Amino acid sequence: MAKQQGHPKGLIFLFLTEMWERFSFYGISGILVLYLTKALNVSATDASLISGAYMAFTFLAPILGGWVADKLIGYTWSVIIGGIIIFAGNVILALPTGIEGVYLGLATVAIGTGFLKSTVSVLVGQLYTKDDNRRDSAYTIFYMGINLGSILAGLIISYVAEMINWHYAFVLIAIGMGFGLAIFITGYKKGVYSETSNIVNQANLKRKILLFNGAIWLIIGTILCITLIFILLSSPGNTKIVITAISIGMLLYIAILAFRCDTKQERNQVLSILIFIITAVFFWSLYKQMFNSMALFIDKDIDRSFMGNVIPTGMFVLVPNSIFIILLASVFAKIWMVLESKGKNPSSPTKFLIGLLFTLASFSVLSFGAYLAQSSGQPSSMFWPIFGIFLLTCAELCISPVGLSIVSKMAPEKFAAFLMGSWFLASSIGSYISGLLSSLVTLPKGEITVAISSEAYFSLFSKCSIGMAIMITVYTIFLPLIKKLTGDKLPHQIKEDIEH
Repeated sequence: MAKQQGHPKGLIFLFLTEMWERFSFYGISGILVLYLTKALNVSATDASLISGAYMAFTFLAPILGGWVADKLIGYTWSVIIGGIIIFAGNVILALPTGIEGVYLGLATVAIGTGFLKSTVSVLVGQLYTKDDNRRDSAYTIFYMGINLGSILAGLIISYVAEMINWHYAFVLIAIGMGFGLAIFITGYKKGVYSETSNIVNQANLKRKILLFNGAIWLIIGTILCITLIFILLSSPGNTKIVITAISIGMLLYIAILAFRCDTKQERNQVLSILIFIITAVFFWSLYKQMFNSMALFIDKDIDRSFMGNVIPTGMFVLVPNSIFIILLASVFAKIWMVLESKGKNPSSPTKFLIGLLFTLASFSVLSFGAYLAQSSGQPSSMFWPIFGIFLLTCAELCISPVGLSIVSKMAPEKFAAFLMGSWFLASSIGSYISGLLSSLVTLPKGEITVAISSEAYFSLFSKCSIGMAIMITVYTIFLPLIKKLTGDKLPHQIKEDIEH
């Protein structure tokens, strides 16, 4: 294919790098609470807090990692360093070192993700000029790599972990990350990435600051960050203080930025972004239950037998969501396009509301599935969690890409990078709150009946449903104001809604 018709060679290398990195991330996330509760005898409450904190830190770290890449080491070296650190974390997790080793492995993976995740997407964009019409399709292909990595992790890692050996699963995760790192380095040696991605500020790295040069300080800083996360993971009380402080500080700072804007229009745009971020925190707090309470509920109270075989719990956590995203992304894009052609395409604030309604429907379905198990004393059908995940995926497609597009289009240029980082920070806050919510489920130790465990999860899911219903009511009341704040400049049809 001619170069102008196909994609640059670098795209396949970045696609595979991202696929294997997500294989690592979702492989860990999909089995973490199960590994902690089943292999290490950690309580469901503590396991949920650990899982929520780990996911929170993996979303926080890229904010700092992106700054380091911009100012010090460039994008390609950021990916390489991040890949090496993630690989090291996976190896630590594969060792039978107990809960302390888990804390260290998770902390190491989180910091490695900070280096890699914040920059690999930038490398994709640098393969194309700003007016290249292949850019959108490139990100769509790249996004498929994320979901393919999740599917592979669900099929392979969950089976090996639950049916063969937990540590073998972490070994496979490390091997997968090793593949991704080797593929990226191969592309780097072949020179398939943009030259601008190879720019490294050598002066900053070599400049001596106090006792050491920049490179040594980078190593020291990385070790200190891993140590800090290790301490926080092992101390849930301190983690709650840190995450709460960051959350409140972020929201207050965005509000201050809004009232410091030069024009009323900019102020309204920043305030509307603040509202969308707060709304997204509520959404992610329930969405991330897939890796916490939903995983534990499926493991304890769902009949996972199919054609004489037991389906590993991790497959339910990872595979359906990724398959639904792949199948539904084009469907939602088509729906928005058809409605646009008829002049009935919902505004972006309305799409957010639709996403919240899907979330409410999802947890109502999960509540009903838990109620059936509680009332019968027998595991419920796997239909209920699958249908619940289907509805939650619909919610994701109404909120996540729309939110990205809103922030990218509405943020004043002088605040654009910070507000985009704040949007991702909403995922971090939501991830941690999901762990807190899941930790509300308290189950007695030892063997317990389905009726007892399902009653606890019914209580949680129903409370989440009630909370989301209240959020929807408040959001609906303020919807006219939110639409007014967004103004007429925000187009109703956002082309990137699904493509990103």
